[in-house]
Amino acid sequence: MLNVSKAFTGFARKMEADLGSRFKNLDNIVQSISIGRQKDPSSGVLGGFKIPLGARSNGVYMNCDSTVGKPYWANPQVPGLRVESPPAVAARIQDALASGKTEDSIKDFVKPFMRYDEATRQYVVTPVIKGVNDSMLAGTALPYWNIGFLNKVFKQPFTTSFAKNLVSVEGFGNPWADALAIFTASFEGFGRVSNAAKGTVEMNSSNPVSSEIGQMMTDVVNLVVDYESSIEESMRATGQSGNFLSATAIADRERYANMVLERIHDALIYFGNAESGTQGLVDFAGEDSYTGTPLDDIVNDANNTHKGADVVAAMNNVIGEFLRENFYLPRKLKINCSTYVMKAMLNTTYSDEFNPDSPMQTISGRFDTKNSVGGGLQTCEWTLVADPMLDPETPFNTDTSDLFIMTVPEADSAMGEQQGLVIAPEPLKQFIVPPMYQRGGFLYTMIKRVGGVLAPIEGTVKVIRGFGYQGE
Repeated sequence: MLNVSKAFTGFARKMEADLGSRFKNLDNIVQSISIGRQKDPSSGVLGGFKIPLGARSNGVYMNCDSTVGKPYWANPQVPGLRVESPPAVAARIQDALASGKTEDSIKDFVKPFMRYDEATRQYVVTPVIKGVNDSMLAGTALPYWNIGFLNKVFKQPFTTSFAKNLVSVEGFGNPWADALAIFTASFEGFGRVSNAAKGTVEMNSSNPVSSEIGQMMTDVVNLVVDYESSIEESMRATGQSGNFLSATAIADRERYANMVLERIHDALIYFGNAESGTQGLVDFAGEDSYTGTPLDDIVNDANNTHKGADVVAAMNNVIGEFLRENFYLPRKLKINCSTYVMKAMLNTTYSDEFNPDSPMQTISGRFDTKNSVGGGLQTCEWTLVADPMLDPETPFNTDTSDLFIMTVPEADSAMGEQQGLVIAPEPLKQFIVPPMYQRGGFLYTMIKRVGGVLAPIEGTVKVIRGFGYQGE
């Protein structure tokens, strides 16, 4: 199922096991998945690994600005991308904003279309007003006027992963870059305190302050998935306006393919790939073994009447030590844990006899928001998310102990506040090339381009093994 370059052979075995356990019908929907660095060789393809040479100028959809909170058409500074709004559409949007409508409500009636301008070598995004589909469902055995329909499709649920909770996803401005880089700066030097006369140069000498600019770089990895839509369902969807079943099936197949790519990206964020030199969070921090009692053992101790208090004490100790190591500079703390840790945080009481609050309720009172404690000091805001990918005995974590990962996305400093301290590069979030006609239908190709994790500040990532669960 996975076609990978030589540098990703080990990663592919783990990824196939992970996808096979999560998505049972993957082979029926997705034809193939490809993973490789941009520079890796690929037979018959000249635009980069598994990217056709003409893909850049012939895409049917692109989303390349993945800055959190900003839609891709709202950032005019992105090189290679410009927005052209027809006057009528622009006036409609301005009227909606003037009437107090939110951006989300405007997105409900405006749809962006993208084309490639060969003259300027830019992608042009044009907003258009969505059409209205209002016809009835057709093709049923009974006349539609004798059937009451609930226009909703109940879909098979899937677990997801939340690696992006720990990082800042950045677009880097160039969707087709071969490598990505960030700049770092270090300083040294000091002054000297002296009560000698100012004219005495020797008594007032100091080590001149100097700085050095450096770079951190990562190769770009291409993630590619092929999926197919049959001719029959495409004709039903386009020939019968409002046939929501066929249209939903086609749209959901695209969402399913994107979900697979997102899970591959999350695995790279967590664990990286040593063969290709793609670094993940575990590579940056290494692993510290937890020496205390695992939270699952506390929960399962039948004689313990204050399980929640013990869980709170363990969590406070782990968080407090991480903050101390960072000199209490962090203003935000992101934590991803296994399902064992989340169970202990939510499903135990602080005290069976005196306090029914869960550990989550107790700790959230201290870390939920950035509260001022006087003197310009603030507490640290935190986020705790459970991710099954960090559970023990999974394809990427084959150990019998779970993983507990903390990152610092934002910190204060004497040089000014810094944000986005742990970066997951994503120069191209989603790109779909024109469908290829074949006997069974239309073959679509979805491309996603990512880089390894970049953490320029030492100590902003911490990985603890065995905090929630330790097996035999």
